[in-house]
Amino acid sequence: MVTTSPSEKSLTCEEEKRLFKIVRQYGDVLARRDRAWMELMITLGIRVGTMAGMTVRDAKLAISRENLNVRREIAKRGLGYTVFVPKRGISCLRVLLMIHREMGGSRNEDDQLLINRRGKGITVRSLQLRAKYWAKMADLPEGFTTHWFRHTRAMRILENSEAKEPLVEVARLLGHTGIASVMHYIRPTSEQLRESMERSQ
Repeated sequence: MVTTSPSEKSLTCEEEKRLFKIVRQYGDVLARRDRAWMELMITLGIRVGTMAGMTVRDAKLAISRENLNVRREIAKRGLGYTVFVPKRGISCLRVLLMIHREMGGSRNEDDQLLINRRGKGITVRSLQLRAKYWAKMADLPEGFTTHWFRHTRAMRILENSEAKEPLVEVARLLGHTGIASVMHYIRPTSEQLRESMERSQ
């Protein structure tokens, strides 16, 4: 069994609830857009570059297939993969499609899903700044970045996995090529290390 302690780069359940509670207090289109894409990132564990590069077509296909095809063009190192989209993710995608239309997005399905006030595709940097803005509003820990959403999903999978090899499960769900890159999610506490040492005597 894999034991974990909270990653320094992930959100606790309480911090996640606080973040979305703050965003829900604002009803403008930008707040609704931000809530949906941040919730999608934390639900799927995708990277911010993938979120920024996602098209209207990607979103529609993900809804119909219940799988998001992370194309090579929007995946790290050009290594595409597929991620299952649960009901929470489907709901986020539907909201984002609705907001895309509300914000004046074109009908071209190859256009970016996330757009700014001018109807142009949003940049990675803009998403990072928007997330930091809400993180500050929610009093999240210093050093927060959008990558914490991905770490949070990984930690939740590990904590709830019933698989014999949960690290393999995390690697496959998040599009890693092997378990070496997910080893840092396992952070045994001092107490767990002490107990292991006692048991091995």
